[in-house]
Amino acid sequence: MASVANAICVASKAVDCAIDIYEKLRNSFQLSDDERKKSKELQQEIEKLTFKNFEEKFSCKSVKDIAVDDFEAFVTNRLQKRFGFHEDVKESLLDGLSVGENEENVSTFHFKDGQGKIHHGRFITMKKNDNMDLAYAVYTLSFELADKEIEEGGYEWWWLVPVWNVTKTKEIQNLSEGEKDEFSLWCKVKLHDSVAEKCSKNELQDK
Repeated sequence: MASVANAICVASKAVDCAIDIYEKLRNSFQLSDDERKKSKELQQEIEKLTFKNFEEKFSCKSVKDIAVDDFEAFVTNRLQKRFGFHEDVKESLLDGLSVGENEENVSTFHFKDGQGKIHHGRFITMKKNDNMDLAYAVYTLSFELADKEIEEGGYEWWWLVPVWNVTKTKEIQNLSEGEKDEFSLWCKVKLHDSVAEKCSKNELQDK
């Protein structure tokens, strides 16, 4: 009878851990009033841009009972490969093998030749005995800015008559460092909103 009671107790603790990591993930997403206000202002600026492509993705999952010996391979082959984060982020996630709880925030912005990819995410790990629990929420935006059309005019002589001629050319649009920071903040708010709206308990569980 005592062994049955112990088994129930162990199972109950495992459930509590799963709930805790889920709650910790959701509760860790908080926005200040200033960030929310700034995001609304940035929305108007972003709407002024023209895009060839604009694709948003959101992922909110938990994976439970990953064997400690398999955790590094899981981080490398699934998370790092999928989200393309740097080695220092990977190493920070692996710190979870040495501590009871660990949290890592990810914010990357790659932009070149008018094409951009932004990742904003949060990863939480919990170590319990010889297993790891992981919960994460990641917002990804991939986009390509439309080419900017430039008009240049000048007079050309047609016989003895000056004729105004317009030449149209296109060039790749770029973003300044300030515009990148603003774009990144807007995506951070999108991540918080996605967690609040879409990250339910059922959606969080992964196989």
